[in-house]
Amino acid sequence: MPTRDSCVLCHMPLAEGASLPNRRAGWYEGANPWPLAEDGRACDMCDQTKVLPARLSLFLQPERKSDEKGTD
Repeated sequence: MPTRDSCVLCHMPLAEGASLPNRRAGWYEGANPWPLAEDGRACDMCDQTKVLPARLSLFLQPERKSDEKGTD
């Protein structure tokens, strides 16, 4: 079960999953996990490997559907 200070996706403590640039900046709060979760925070690893690809696929989906409609 995730706590307030852990990733909602992998349950690792946010401070442990912070990337080097974020650690240098003193940021240990994680990232917005939308569209994979509505509440909580995502660690940097999940943000880069799960959240950002999910957002990109949502952004690119309408383009794919319009291409499939027969624009020969």
